[in-house]
Amino acid sequence: MIKKLLLLLIPVIALISSCKEQGEPFIKWRNFTAQNMINRYNAITEIRAMKDSVLMRGITEAIIQFEMTYRDTSIKLLTIGFCYSTTNNNPILKATYIPNDSLENAIYINILNNSIMDTLGGVIHQYSKNATLNFGLTPLKIDQEYYARSFIIFENTQTNKIDTAYNSVVSKFRTRVPEDYWFHKPSFPQIGRTEAVCFVVKNVAFIGCGYNGTTLLSDFWKYDPHGGVGGNGSWQQISTPGSNFQKRMSAVAIPIENDTVLVGLGIINQATKEATGYFRKLAINFLANEYNWNTPQVDSFPSPRYDAVGFSLYVTNTGTGTPETRAYVLGGRYRASFLNDMMYYDRNSDNHGVGPKLAWKSQLNYGGGNVTEAVVTTINNVAIVGSGRDTNGIKNSFWKFDPNSGQPNEGTWSPLSTFPGTPRTNAVAITLEYIKNNLTYKHIYFGTGKTSTGQYLNDWWMYDFLQDKWIQKSYIIDYTNPNRPDTAAAREGAIAFTIKKQHVEYGTLERGFVGLGQSKTTKLNDLWEYLP
Repeated sequence: MIKKLLLLLIPVIALISSCKEQGEPFIKWRNFTAQNMINRYNAITEIRAMKDSVLMRGITEAIIQFEMTYRDTSIKLLTIGFCYSTTNNNPILKATYIPNDSLENAIYINILNNSIMDTLGGVIHQYSKNATLNFGLTPLKIDQEYYARSFIIFENTQTNKIDTAYNSVVSKFRTRVPEDYWFHKPSFPQIGRTEAVCFVVKNVAFIGCGYNGTTLLSDFWKYDPHGGVGGNGSWQQISTPGSNFQKRMSAVAIPIENDTVLVGLGIINQATKEATGYFRKLAINFLANEYNWNTPQVDSFPSPRYDAVGFSLYVTNTGTGTPETRAYVLGGRYRASFLNDMMYYDRNSDNHGVGPKLAWKSQLNYGGGNVTEAVVTTINNVAIVGSGRDTNGIKNSFWKFDPNSGQPNEGTWSPLSTFPGTPRTNAVAITLEYIKNNLTYKHIYFGTGKTSTGQYLNDWWMYDFLQDKWIQKSYIIDYTNPNRPDTAAAREGAIAFTIKKQHVEYGTLERGFVGLGQSKTTKLNDLWEYLP
């Protein structure tokens, strides 16, 4: 006997049944052949992966038609449902199913005493004309083609024989890509960590350093969004910076030209909060699968700090008139001091730690004042910096830095609309470009973090850069299984990045990822993918 499933609580999807006039039996037996047990006109018209659950809409003129005779009163209807498969064009019921592994599955409801069936969306009585049944197919994969057909399970009460009859009509459908939706991805394969660094080079994400609750870390890993089983993503460790690079948390990682990344600053003693200004340079060669930390050393930052933000923008070289990538470091904290200075890296003045340290040049200070534990993301070659805190408390202001406006080599800061949600520190922010209804959008997304009262957050917000407007989006919750929604732990000190992924219908689209971090004393290792 198939294990009983719970009815879904979402009354969107309907199977509509009808029967003869009042007083005639709802179920009319025609004969014992499976072909006629279920009406051939039954058809699934739409299956869509939605924000709340994966739902099915079906229309039927009559679920089952019996022509009752004297000897047929021993037939009892037990179950009605749908079975579905990605590979079998005539899906069948199985004795057991393995969630997230089986390619063939079923959803059904049990009918008690062949009479009253309360389905939340309506009640089917023995002589009812019409009613609503709620069905949900789970687990379904997004953007996957399926075969589905209805079935019934019935019992002969004289012989106690239970049998199954399948609809002769098989429907074919493809689940759609949902909107404002989260997916639980393969977790980071090591113990959880907080305050790690994260960066993306050529559509591959890298994370490193951080604190696991016991020790500071210096290991580095890469995440391939198309690797692993079924292209669900995979993790792989890469080379570490070496013994001269101290283990650290609350550092920065800034991609610059030629697949090179600057990694530095941060806390090198978790107990005393001792900070460092030391930087290393990582040169990545994807063709040779090499991750070289032995490139020339970078001049140390003039003043040690942690919880700063780092980013890179294209800046027009005033001498040559050509654009070049410039790495920036802004704000942070050193001991009791909250900082608002900003400096950029001048590779042409780098003495690589030998002689005067001239690589880091002063830039226009942050327009929002002193700040630490802030977020940064870039859009249309400007930097967006916001949230965080200073000596006066937590901020909810955001500012824009344009490196190519104002005085040469200075840039300008200008305020954006105030964030309307809960002020926070140690949040994350990303920029996503995506397509809807053949239109291309580029928006900023912001969420997670910790409040002034110690509350951890997992909310998610969109900032429309062109309209200077904030809009709240879905919390970080995976509804792929509507019977057991998977809610991400609220957190601070997470990582966040964007990666372009292939989609069969819409082509290459950017996706957002959020993971790791800390919830109270728990260090997390989960990863979540966001579809805008």
